[in-house]
Amino acid sequence: MLLTDGHPLVVEQLAGQVRRNGLELGRDVVVAELDWRAPDRCEPLAELGGFVELVVGADLLYLETEPLFGDLLKTLTFLCRHGRRGGMGRGGRTRPATTPSGGGASAAAPSESAAAAAGAPGGQAASPPLPPCRVVLVWGPRAGAKDLGIPFLALARAAGFKVEGPLECLPEELYRWDVAKGPGKEGAEVEHVQVFHGIYKIVLLTRAGEDDEAGGGECGG
Repeated sequence: MLLTDGHPLVVEQLAGQVRRNGLELGRDVVVAELDWRAPDRCEPLAELGGFVELVVGADLLYLETEPLFGDLLKTLTFLCRHGRRGGMGRGGRTRPATTPSGGGASAAAPSESAAAAAGAPGGQAASPPLPPCRVVLVWGPRAGAKDLGIPFLALARAAGFKVEGPLECLPEELYRWDVAKGPGKEGAEVEHVQVFHGIYKIVLLTRAGEDDEAGGGECGG
Protein backbone atom coordinates (compact mmCIF):
# COMPACT_ATOMS: atom_id res chain seq x y z
CA MET A 1 0.00 0.00 0.00
CA LEU A 2 1.20 3.47 -0.85
CA LEU A 3 0.07 6.36 1.36
CA THR A 4 0.52 9.90 0.07
CA ASP A 5 -0.03 13.53 0.89
CA GLY A 6 0.97 16.78 -0.75
CA HIS A 7 2.73 18.16 2.32
CA PRO A 8 6.09 16.72 3.46
CA LEU A 9 5.21 17.18 7.14
CA VAL A 10 2.06 15.09 6.74
CA VAL A 11 4.07 12.44 4.90
CA GLU A 12 6.41 12.31 7.89
CA GLN A 13 3.44 11.93 10.23
CA LEU A 14 2.06 9.13 8.07
CA ALA A 15 5.35 7.25 8.47
CA GLY A 16 5.03 7.54 12.24
CA GLN A 17 1.47 6.23 12.14
CA VAL A 18 2.59 3.24 10.09
CA ARG A 19 5.23 2.35 12.68
CA ARG A 20 2.79 2.81 15.58
CA ASN A 21 0.47 0.30 13.92
CA GLY A 22 3.21 -2.33 13.86
CA LEU A 23 3.80 -2.21 10.11
CA GLU A 24 7.15 -2.06 8.38
CA LEU A 25 7.87 0.92 6.17
CA GLY A 26 9.02 -0.04 2.72
CA ARG A 27 7.70 -3.58 3.01
CA ASP A 28 4.09 -3.40 4.23
CA VAL A 29 3.45 0.25 3.46
CA VAL A 30 5.23 2.95 1.47
CA VAL A 31 4.66 6.65 2.16
CA ALA A 32 5.48 9.37 -0.33
CA GLU A 33 4.78 12.94 -1.33
CA LEU A 34 2.40 13.27 -4.27
CA ASP A 35 1.87 16.57 -6.06
CA TRP A 36 -1.41 16.70 -8.00
CA ARG A 37 0.27 18.99 -10.51
CA ALA A 38 2.98 16.42 -11.28
CA PRO A 39 1.90 12.88 -10.27
CA ASP A 40 4.48 11.36 -12.62
CA ARG A 41 7.21 12.68 -10.30
CA CYS A 42 6.14 10.41 -7.46
CA GLU A 43 9.07 7.98 -7.47
CA PRO A 44 7.44 5.07 -5.56
CA LEU A 45 4.52 5.19 -7.99
CA ALA A 46 6.85 5.32 -10.98
CA GLU A 47 8.57 2.18 -9.65
CA LEU A 48 5.27 0.33 -9.39
CA GLY A 49 5.40 -2.55 -11.85
CA GLY A 50 1.71 -3.34 -12.18
CA PHE A 51 -1.62 -1.59 -12.30
CA VAL A 52 -3.62 0.28 -9.67
CA GLU A 53 -6.99 -1.22 -8.84
CA LEU A 54 -8.14 0.89 -5.89
CA VAL A 55 -7.60 4.53 -4.97
CA VAL A 56 -8.98 5.99 -1.73
CA GLY A 57 -9.11 9.74 -1.24
CA ALA A 58 -9.99 11.06 2.22
CA ASP A 59 -11.02 14.67 2.84
CA LEU A 60 -9.72 16.02 -0.46
CA LEU A 61 -12.63 18.30 -1.35
CA TYR A 62 -12.67 21.61 0.51
CA LEU A 63 -12.34 25.32 -0.17
CA GLU A 64 -8.54 25.43 -0.32
CA THR A 65 -8.34 22.56 -2.81
CA GLU A 66 -11.16 23.76 -5.07
CA PRO A 67 -8.75 25.62 -7.42
CA LEU A 68 -6.87 22.32 -7.84
CA PHE A 69 -9.86 20.13 -8.76
CA GLY A 70 -8.65 19.96 -12.35
CA ASP A 71 -5.22 18.76 -11.20
CA LEU A 72 -6.85 16.24 -8.84
CA LEU A 73 -8.85 14.76 -11.71
CA LYS A 74 -5.74 14.56 -13.88
CA THR A 75 -3.97 12.75 -11.04
CA LEU A 76 -6.86 10.30 -10.60
CA THR A 77 -6.82 9.63 -14.33
CA PHE A 78 -3.04 9.14 -14.21
CA LEU A 79 -3.41 6.62 -11.37
CA CYS A 80 -6.27 4.76 -13.02
CA ARG A 81 -4.32 4.37 -16.27
CA HIS A 82 -1.12 3.31 -14.52
CA GLY A 83 0.07 -0.04 -15.86
CA ARG A 84 -2.78 -0.36 -18.37
CA ARG A 85 -2.97 -0.05 -22.14
CA GLY A 86 -3.04 3.63 -22.92
CA GLY A 87 -1.27 4.40 -19.65
CA MET A 88 2.10 3.58 -18.13
CA GLY A 89 3.82 0.27 -18.77
CA ARG A 90 2.18 -2.98 -17.79
CA GLY A 91 3.97 -5.11 -15.27
CA GLY A 92 3.74 -8.46 -13.57
CA ARG A 93 2.93 -8.66 -9.87
CA THR A 94 2.07 -5.34 -8.33
CA ARG A 95 2.75 -3.76 -5.03
CA PRO A 96 0.23 -1.53 -3.33
CA ALA A 97 0.29 2.01 -4.64
CA THR A 98 -1.36 5.24 -3.71
CA THR A 99 -3.59 8.15 -4.41
CA PRO A 100 -3.43 11.89 -4.19
CA SER A 101 -4.07 14.00 -1.24
CA GLY A 102 -4.74 17.60 -0.55
CA GLY A 103 -5.62 17.87 3.10
CA GLY A 104 -6.30 14.30 4.07
CA ALA A 105 -4.13 11.31 3.50
CA SER A 106 -4.99 9.09 0.61
CA ALA A 107 -4.20 5.51 -0.20
CA ALA A 108 -4.46 3.25 -3.17
CA ALA A 109 -3.81 -0.41 -3.62
CA PRO A 110 -2.95 -2.08 -6.90
CA SER A 111 -3.91 -5.62 -7.68
CA GLU A 112 -1.99 -8.50 -9.15
CA SER A 113 -1.70 -8.43 -12.91
CA ALA A 114 -4.10 -10.90 -14.51
CA ALA A 115 -2.57 -14.15 -15.70
CA ALA A 116 -2.18 -14.59 -19.46
CA ALA A 117 -4.72 -16.80 -21.17
CA ALA A 118 -3.71 -19.28 -23.86
CA GLY A 119 -5.17 -19.58 -27.34
CA ALA A 120 -4.59 -16.07 -28.69
CA PRO A 121 -4.09 -15.58 -32.46
CA GLY A 122 -0.55 -16.10 -33.68
CA GLY A 123 0.26 -18.45 -30.82
CA GLN A 124 0.73 -15.59 -28.37
CA ALA A 125 -0.82 -15.52 -24.94
CA ALA A 126 -3.54 -12.91 -24.44
CA SER A 127 -4.28 -11.20 -21.17
CA PRO A 128 -7.89 -11.10 -20.01
CA PRO A 129 -9.36 -7.65 -19.30
CA LEU A 130 -8.03 -6.04 -16.15
CA PRO A 131 -10.51 -5.04 -13.44
CA PRO A 132 -11.31 -1.33 -13.52
CA CYS A 133 -9.56 1.12 -11.24
CA ARG A 134 -12.07 2.22 -8.62
CA VAL A 135 -11.72 5.54 -6.82
CA VAL A 136 -13.49 5.87 -3.47
CA LEU A 137 -13.85 9.44 -2.21
CA VAL A 138 -14.94 10.38 1.29
CA TRP A 139 -15.35 13.86 2.67
CA GLY A 140 -16.96 15.53 5.63
CA PRO A 141 -18.96 18.71 6.08
CA ARG A 142 -17.14 21.88 7.09
CA ALA A 143 -18.93 24.47 9.16
CA GLY A 144 -20.32 27.30 7.05
CA ALA A 145 -18.86 25.94 3.82
CA LYS A 146 -20.67 24.75 0.71
CA ASP A 147 -20.55 21.10 -0.25
CA LEU A 148 -17.85 20.95 -2.91
CA GLY A 149 -18.57 17.32 -3.70
CA ILE A 150 -21.36 18.26 -6.13
CA PRO A 151 -19.23 20.46 -8.44
CA PHE A 152 -16.30 18.04 -8.22
CA LEU A 153 -18.42 15.06 -9.22
CA ALA A 154 -19.80 17.08 -12.14
CA LEU A 155 -16.21 17.68 -13.28
CA ALA A 156 -15.45 13.98 -12.81
CA ARG A 157 -18.33 13.00 -15.09
CA ALA A 158 -17.16 15.48 -17.71
CA ALA A 159 -13.66 13.98 -17.49
CA GLY A 160 -14.96 10.49 -18.30
CA PHE A 161 -15.60 9.02 -14.86
CA LYS A 162 -18.70 7.03 -14.00
CA VAL A 163 -20.02 8.25 -10.64
CA GLU A 164 -21.77 5.89 -8.24
CA GLY A 165 -23.15 7.03 -4.92
CA PRO A 166 -23.67 8.12 -2.34
CA LEU A 167 -23.09 4.55 -1.21
CA GLU A 168 -25.98 4.01 1.16
CA CYS A 169 -25.44 0.30 1.79
CA LEU A 170 -22.39 0.87 4.01
CA PRO A 171 -22.49 0.51 7.82
CA GLU A 172 -23.74 3.59 9.64
CA GLU A 173 -20.58 3.57 11.76
CA LEU A 174 -18.59 4.72 8.74
CA TYR A 175 -20.43 8.03 8.73
CA ARG A 176 -20.05 9.08 12.34
CA TRP A 177 -17.92 8.78 15.45
CA ASP A 178 -19.09 8.55 19.02
CA VAL A 179 -17.29 11.25 20.98
CA ALA A 180 -17.48 11.30 24.76
CA LYS A 181 -18.17 14.69 26.30
CA GLY A 182 -16.17 15.60 29.39
CA PRO A 183 -13.10 13.79 30.70
CA GLY A 184 -13.87 10.59 28.81
CA LYS A 185 -14.58 8.51 31.90
CA GLU A 186 -17.21 5.81 32.08
CA GLY A 187 -20.71 7.24 32.18
CA ALA A 188 -19.75 10.36 30.26
CA GLU A 189 -22.35 11.67 27.83
CA VAL A 190 -21.72 10.55 24.26
CA GLU A 191 -22.14 12.85 21.29
CA HIS A 192 -22.64 11.47 17.78
CA VAL A 193 -20.50 13.42 15.32
CA GLN A 194 -20.99 13.08 11.58
CA VAL A 195 -17.62 12.42 9.99
CA PHE A 196 -18.38 11.80 6.33
CA HIS A 197 -20.96 13.66 4.34
CA GLY A 198 -20.70 11.42 1.32
CA ILE A 199 -18.92 8.28 0.21
CA TYR A 200 -18.81 7.94 -3.56
CA LYS A 201 -17.18 5.55 -5.98
CA ILE A 202 -16.05 6.79 -9.37
CA VAL A 203 -14.77 4.56 -12.17
CA LEU A 204 -12.84 5.84 -15.16
CA LEU A 205 -14.63 4.75 -18.33
CA THR A 206 -12.31 3.16 -20.87
CA ARG A 207 -11.62 4.16 -24.42
CA ALA A 208 -11.01 1.99 -27.48
CA GLY A 209 -7.78 0.03 -27.15
CA GLU A 210 -7.72 0.15 -23.35
CA ASP A 211 -8.72 -2.50 -20.85
CA ASP A 212 -12.45 -3.02 -20.63
CA GLU A 213 -14.37 -1.84 -17.63
CA ALA A 214 -15.73 -4.56 -15.39
CA GLY A 215 -19.17 -4.33 -13.88
CA GLY A 216 -20.09 -3.82 -10.26
CA GLY A 217 -22.98 -2.22 -8.45
CA GLU A 218 -22.89 0.62 -5.96
CA CYS A 219 -21.41 -1.51 -3.22
CA GLY A 220 -20.18 -4.36 -5.34
CA GLY A 221 -16.56 -5.09 -5.93
